[in-house]
Amino acid sequence: MTNRLLIKRRILPNGIRLIQFPRSQNMTSQLSVVVEYGSKSDPEKNAGLAHFLEHMLPGGSRERIKLCRSIEQNGGYVNFFTDYECTIGITDVLPEKISKASTILLKLFFDSGFEEKNFDLERKIISNEIAESSDDPHIEIDNMLRKNLYKNHPIRHPILGYHKTVSQLSIDEMKETHRTQYIPQNTILILTGKFSNKDVESIIQDFGEVNKTQTELKKYKYIEKGKPRKELVRTKTGITQTYLSIGSRTVSGKHTDVPAMEIFSTIIGNGASSRLFRELREKRALTYEIQSSNCNGSDFGFFSICCAIKPNKLKTTTDLILKEITKIKTKNISDDELLKGKNMLIGDLFRGIYNPLTLHAELATMEILFGHKYALKKYLERIQLVSVDELIEVANKYLGDSNLSQAVLTPEEMDDKCAS
Repeated sequence: MTNRLLIKRRILPNGIRLIQFPRSQNMTSQLSVVVEYGSKSDPEKNAGLAHFLEHMLPGGSRERIKLCRSIEQNGGYVNFFTDYECTIGITDVLPEKISKASTILLKLFFDSGFEEKNFDLERKIISNEIAESSDDPHIEIDNMLRKNLYKNHPIRHPILGYHKTVSQLSIDEMKETHRTQYIPQNTILILTGKFSNKDVESIIQDFGEVNKTQTELKKYKYIEKGKPRKELVRTKTGITQTYLSIGSRTVSGKHTDVPAMEIFSTIIGNGASSRLFRELREKRALTYEIQSSNCNGSDFGFFSICCAIKPNKLKTTTDLILKEITKIKTKNISDDELLKGKNMLIGDLFRGIYNPLTLHAELATMEILFGHKYALKKYLERIQLVSVDELIEVANKYLGDSNLSQAVLTPEEMDDKCAS
């Protein structure tokens, strides 16, 4: 299967990296621009600036709005989003429209024209977005766990920022950030789907005209020391379930332990055959859904298990989750279960690859972490090599009692003893 990953990589003279993944059987073409500037690049006082700037790319002027609408008028799709590590703008269009889409993305990302009126409007829109995310207990419990795990790293802050920080940002700060971060040597182009060599040359010509700047990029690497906060409990009005998240800090996406941690996450909490699904849902009916995840970036990593339960079942659920973690740490995993975990993980990755909208995020991550065209292929091969002993080893390394942290979000009227 990995032989089908015919990924090409080249660096343009101005420093822009171009990733090509041709899929001739596709009916559309996809092009994305990735800037290696995400929420973790913002200091606490400017939390949310990267996300604010992402909003301004398609909405920061009348001309920008017009350009985005022209993509939709021609049957295309365009979307922008911010992550911890980067900002991405992606368009999916008919193959004969890819050159036009390239010209539009070029203008949206590298033109410096932003209007004050639109800046004020986007601030209000983002304020609504922050309020909406605050209403979502799944988002809030995730934020709580990250604050438990990280005392210094900027990923402890929400990607959207806070009402206070967003309200204090100025258009001049945003323009200066755009000037220093949205530069060729900080940019990745990803082209997938159905396209021709002529399309590639047209895109290279468009983006090759962006002048390389003399700006010296500062890439901060944060090292988190000390043990995480053991527990954080908050109450929230308007919810009837208690939301629980248990997790730990792990390692960066470049570390060799990541594939084993991904398989561990799959075995314990992903899918209807996972250990926690069978124990908590099928056997005891404690929760509707339980999900584990392993998130890794260039200088951070964390594992988490999340579910929603009745308030009076908090202690029972917590004990059962910790018991299942201990089982994997102390007892052998069968070869069949290990193989199932590998197959599920690889299947999920291939489904993501065949989805044009998730593919670009995956390719961007591999480029940011490893910077070579064989990164995804080698990662898939590394998954196949993980042994039972290695899986047990990483579970013990990162999921010891002193490394685990717990976040609890519970209804306001919950009896205090339920959180004990």
